[in-house]
Amino acid sequence: MVDSCDVESRSGKVIPEYSLRERALCAYHHVLNYNSQRIPSSITEVECSCDSIRSSQHESLFDYHCEPMYYNMRVMIFSDDCQTYVEHIERVALACLPVLRNQIPSTESTVVHSKGTSATVHI
Repeated sequence: MVDSCDVESRSGKVIPEYSLRERALCAYHHVLNYNSQRIPSSITEVECSCDSIRSSQHESLFDYHCEPMYYNMRVMIFSDDCQTYVEHIERVALACLPVLRNQIPSTESTVVHSKGTSATVHI
């Protein structure tokens, strides 16, 4: 994994026909997750190619890093006796997202994050 994705190395124009991969702030590549004892046997996952975003024109991007977004996928795995399949939940990386860093250097101004109140939903 590279330390940082250089967003300035790309064209300044965002063209609608560009693929998500070409427009993404966090570079990524695909990885094949294969298990012959599982249905589906092949799952394509995403792996982040860099840890953070770098731009000399946009200093605020330094507050972001690249992190995978996961999905819990239901799969079937061969049982220990190899006679039947059993349901299993597998964590699959779907995307590589730019997210706020957990820590902000002490030289920066203090940022306070407030957590909203949760609403109760009755069904």
